[in-house]
Amino acid sequence: MFKPIEERERVTVSFNAQLREAAAKLKVDYADLHHVMADEKSRRQFFKKVYWDGYTTDTHGNVDYLAELYFERLQEFLGTG
Repeated sequence: MFKPIEERERVTVSFNAQLREAAAKLKVDYADLHHVMADEKSRRQFFKKVYWDGYTTDTHGNVDYLAELYFERLQEFLGTG
């Protein structure tokens, strides 16, 4: 997405909400990263770290940081953390 950070944030949050709704309708577990985007401050910090300067033209941003977050989230989700 070659858009400003605010637009990338809006699209990401909207997409994740749609995934969460679809998973609920299908009665499928969905381990999202909503916990790091739950409020304005944490959301801003998340997007700053994910889409820092080196990732301004990359749809998925800072893959190392996202992998860490998903690793932590999946441990919690599976009850192993």
